[in-house]
Amino acid sequence: LFFLAQVMTLSFIFQVDDIGMARISQSITGMTSACCFYYAWKNLFYNRPALSQVPASGSIWTCGFKKVFVSAKRIHERHKVLRSIILSLVFAEAGLSAITTVATTYLSKVLGMKSSEIVLVFCLCLLFGGPGSALGGIVGARFGAVTSALTCHFGLIVVTGSASIYLTDPDQKPLAYFFAAMWGVFTGWLPPMNVTMFI
Repeated sequence: LFFLAQVMTLSFIFQVDDIGMARISQSITGMTSACCFYYAWKNLFYNRPALSQVPASGSIWTCGFKKVFVSAKRIHERHKVLRSIILSLVFAEAGLSAITTVATTYLSKVLGMKSSEIVLVFCLCLLFGGPGSALGGIVGARFGAVTSALTCHFGLIVVTGSASIYLTDPDQKPLAYFFAAMWGVFTGWLPPMNVTMFI
């Protein structure tokens, strides 16, 4: 939220268009990342002994792949519930990641939203993520993490499907903010449930 507020404030001060707003956004991201990475690389990494050794018959290029294969095979054969959870996490995380990219393009091209309006949509998503996380925790405590995650998946499918039906032209811009709040609820709800399921 602080980042979005910075971008909006600087865009207003400098009276820039969408491209200028993107430049401001990338400049802030680049400078912040550079400072954080520099500090981490310089001060936070330390020498520690290796947790495992490369087998005499293998190489550093292949041993990681072999370990992943052995773990995947063991999960497939002995832990079928864990296998199902991991597969659901793969698709759920891909779906959540796609919403950001697809929504940005969709809001811009179909609804004709300007960058400032799209920023407001994502601010609503962030604001409603907290209540969504709390709701997921309540449902998870009462019915279990798997049921909570399934409920969230179903809600996310219904909301995103409804958005694609109802958000079809610029007249529906105000409705986009309602869908943004709902996306926020579900994107705040699902990640903690995914972690809880996996644990």
